[in-house]
Amino acid sequence: MASPPVVNNESLDNDDVHVVEENAKDNDLTSRLRSVVWKHFERKIKNGKIRAFCKHYSKDYVGGPRDGTRHLNDHMKICPRRKQIEITHYSKKLKTVEDDQGNVKVETYSFDPNVTRGLIACMIIMHEYSFSCVEHEWFRKVLSSLNPMWKNVSRNTIKSDIMELYEMEKAKVVSLIESNSSKVAITTDMWTCGSQTKGYMAITTHFIDDSWTLRNQILRYYV
Repeated sequence: MASPPVVNNESLDNDDVHVVEENAKDNDLTSRLRSVVWKHFERKIKNGKIRAFCKHYSKDYVGGPRDGTRHLNDHMKICPRRKQIEITHYSKKLKTVEDDQGNVKVETYSFDPNVTRGLIACMIIMHEYSFSCVEHEWFRKVLSSLNPMWKNVSRNTIKSDIMELYEMEKAKVVSLIESNSSKVAITTDMWTCGSQTKGYMAITTHFIDDSWTLRNQILRYYV
């Protein structure tokens, strides 16, 4: 095997040594960048040493080949600028909308937590879920995975949302009946639940609206 070339240090002046050191640093800047953290960091020379600069925030750390990446991962978990970028990314997305003529267009979608809370309230009403379902661990994990901006709500909060929804629908029914010009028929229905001993009675109104559509609305129910 051939022997490696021998370099005579005495034959190198100061400028040559400086060039050799800079070339070594340049190689270290681009070597061993296999970790995913380097998508968010960039190696640069600062005061003669290799530093890792965060691409999102004005912060730098030791970034040599032997310094590891654990401290860089720790920074990425708390980087405020990166979190802000992720929130912006998740809060504004594109969605397709189809109009009455069947034309499809692309619009910007902005996340509105009040819309999500309203849908959860409707879900609880329609499926007769308990208010406490919003406090279940995996229910919250699912919502957080869909959008990191989602803030968890308590059972009392969702109860207030449901009561507010009830008052809104009640006002719509009152307004609809008041604006109706035709006669109304009122019926009562009584039933019992198979799994309970409670009895229920509902008062329902029936009428034909101005477009000649048969409508019916529950006015009140008793337990």
